[in-house]
Amino acid sequence: MKESAALISGLSEHTVRQLAKQGKVKSVRTGEGRNGKILVNKADLVAYFQGKGA
Repeated sequence: MKESAALISGLSEHTVRQLAKQGKVKSVRTGEGRNGKILVNKADLVAYFQGKGA
């Protein structure tokens, strides 16, 4: 999440998490519970904010 949020100036980790949850960017959940991670496709995230995915 931190790396994905750092790609776009002013973007928070919470926003990236919400986009993944809403299915607006490709993501994969790894692990379970509190230690689970959400991996986000960086190319998809950048494309979304360039207007190609909106």
